Amino acid sequence: MKENNLITKTFFWMFLGLLGTAIVAWYTYSTGLLGNIITSEGWPIILIAEIVVVLLFSFLFRKLPPLIVRNTVLCIFND
Repeated sequence: MKENNLITKTFFWMFLGLLGTAIVAWYTYSTGLLGNIITSEGWPIILIAEIVVVLLFSFLFRKLPPLIVRNTVLCIFND
């Protein structure tokens, strides 16, 4: 029974992640933000920030406590 609960929680979090991605993609497309990002000179900064975040989480995923990871994400993506 414990394995079933773990799988259920895992798929729930995966669903929430995909739902969040879909909402952000819809908002970006519907407001024309995608065109503004592509035509402006700020897209290389966004690309570099994305690569840094991926590398940070890849190398430090198991070493950092979840609270620090959450605060790091909030600091990076908060305006």
